[in-house]
Amino acid sequence: MENNSQIENNTVDSQSSTVICKKRHWLVTAGIWLMIIINAFFSLTYCFTLIEFKIQPVLIWLSTITNLSIVVFAVILLKWKKWGFYGFLASNLISQFILAFTNIASYSGWLMIIILWAILQIKKDGVSCWKQLE
Repeated sequence: MENNSQIENNTVDSQSSTVICKKRHWLVTAGIWLMIIINAFFSLTYCFTLIEFKIQPVLIWLSTITNLSIVVFAVILLKWKKWGFYGFLASNLISQFILAFTNIASYSGWLMIIILWAILQIKKDGVSCWKQLE
């Protein structure tokens, strides 16, 4: 690592046997970690909130599982996998659907998707993190 403002990941291109050095801005890494922490907190908060509202147990479990899967997909994004974003998107949409079904209005999932997409557009050395995802 050259300095603290970049995160590097070296991968080997299997076709040409060359090493590809991926770099992301520190704000991207910080943003993804913040998403992980926030969604881990939300998974616990939603679980207890749904219990308090006497929501059906199956919906409580589904909500908890989808919120924990959001955390898993955010971690996958740290591993440079684009499908981590699509999993994050799908899990957030499922979570929003479950919350709407329980009559609890929440727009945090939509906001998280927009913020994550914007974070992935931050450039390091003229290349966005989004373009470097596999």
